[in-house]
Amino acid sequence: MLITATVLALGTTARNREYRSGLVLAQTTVDRYPTSVGHHVLATELIVAGRRDEARRELALALPGAPRAHYSLGLLFFEERRWDEAIQQFRQFVARLPYIFEAVSARRYTGMAFAAQGRWAEAAQEYRAVLAMNPPPDEEVEARLLLGDALKGQRVYDEALVQYRLYLQVHPTDAAALNGAAIALGALGRLEPAIELFRQAAAAEPGDGALQRNLANVLVDAGRPVEAVTPARSAVALRPDDAEAHDLLGRVLFMAGEVDAGIAEIEQASRMAPNAVEIREHLARALRAGRSTASAPR
Repeated sequence: MLITATVLALGTTARNREYRSGLVLAQTTVDRYPTSVGHHVLATELIVAGRRDEARRELALALPGAPRAHYSLGLLFFEERRWDEAIQQFRQFVARLPYIFEAVSARRYTGMAFAAQGRWAEAAQEYRAVLAMNPPPDEEVEARLLLGDALKGQRVYDEALVQYRLYLQVHPTDAAALNGAAIALGALGRLEPAIELFRQAAAAEPGDGALQRNLANVLVDAGRPVEAVTPARSAVALRPDDAEAHDLLGRVLFMAGEVDAGIAEIEQASRMAPNAVEIREHLARALRAGRSTASAPR
């Protein structure tokens, strides 16, 4: 154990020395020969060292002479969720170096920055541009999934379904793609195939409460509340602090004939989210219906 720990410590020390030596070399080069490319190299070393603010300053100094600095700066902004600034940098990079390999990923990141803001049409445009660039197979497949999400965001469900299916040909058990395709099918009124894909998505990621909730919802839409009880219970078990999950379970139980248990779950949801208008409406309807059921002649 001591030998192993010593070896690991030596490895870490060696790596730290390598990082420091690379940083020192880059800094020395810039001090002696300050060029745009040198500032960009120094910025990348600073990023590796976790000194992001200094890296950003070096990237600013690298421009406009080193156009690849736009890409590095775009990544920094993207990781900080500064979406508009990331978009600006990626677009400047592509404008100056449209035919190099990184232009494909710059377009993809631009689309993801648009998507993060719900700007689905602009995101879809970027993903289509990626596909038009004849990207490597892995980049193409990833762009299919992202384009499917963007089209789903625009509610262009038939086209979204095409993209999800192309992605699923390569990754047939990807839960995100299965879920996206199922949502598109459900929106198109094709409930039975949607149910099947939601089941597959939930099986692929059994610990994801959102997938269980989606499955329960589509079963309710299909008029099968008794079958919806199991995934609705799973959603609550996986996300016990999710008021919407408790609300869904309550409504499912109520529709399945378990009136008191259903009302109790919706009451729990209402306590968890007292300002949720929709949950309050569900509770009021359930209480009225519950009283009507209780007072009905037997």
